[in-house]
Amino acid sequence: MAGINNLREIYEKKGESFLSGLLNQYVIINEKVDGAFFGLKKTQDDQFKYFKKSGEITYVDRVLMKYYNPVIQHFSSLSLDKKQRIPANFFFGFEYFTKGDSRSSRRAEMPKNGLILSYIHRLDENGKIVETLQSKEQLTRWASYLEVEAPPIIFEGRLDDEQKSKILEFVYAEQKDLVERFKTTSFTKYIISVLCPDEKTEFSDRELDTIVFRFYGDGSENEAFLA
Repeated sequence: MAGINNLREIYEKKGESFLSGLLNQYVIINEKVDGAFFGLKKTQDDQFKYFKKSGEITYVDRVLMKYYNPVIQHFSSLSLDKKQRIPANFFFGFEYFTKGDSRSSRRAEMPKNGLILSYIHRLDENGKIVETLQSKEQLTRWASYLEVEAPPIIFEGRLDDEQKSKILEFVYAEQKDLVERFKTTSFTKYIISVLCPDEKTEFSDRELDTIVFRFYGDGSENEAFLA
């Protein structure tokens, strides 16, 4: 996600009107998770192909590296009935953690089977992406089915007027005034208090490094403006 502008930079570069327009769109807000990429796709004969960031994980990769072997073993051990119910035109993208990754991150514990489901691509017969599924309901359902952890989605939907106003107040404020006005200089901590003011969530008691906004202008999940 290198190169993505934060909301303050978007305001400074594109102006107040552009930023306000973004905040009027449908948005998915989630914690940024820094695991290794791992991909999964089922073949027509109910077997799996596995992927790292640079491409398919080959047999030679598995023999030489062994880094992905625990998670490959997890999917290999799924029942045949469960494998058969997974669509062959779905590509699953995950964040992968080993015990060493977990210790070096802010995560209190390892995700279930070392994986967090990030997205699902639905593919056409030529392998091209037709649709990207990123809603909390869809990903939570599939994460449970695949026996991995659901994505850390903080908010999904349209921001109400009060939430938009509070976010813009923080974005517009000078750095030197943040503690006096908002009792914190952390935008992530402030956002949690704005989005979940009256409920206890998994994000309430810890400081998040980064949160990602995905704005969908036309209601489609295929194209998103990220911040």
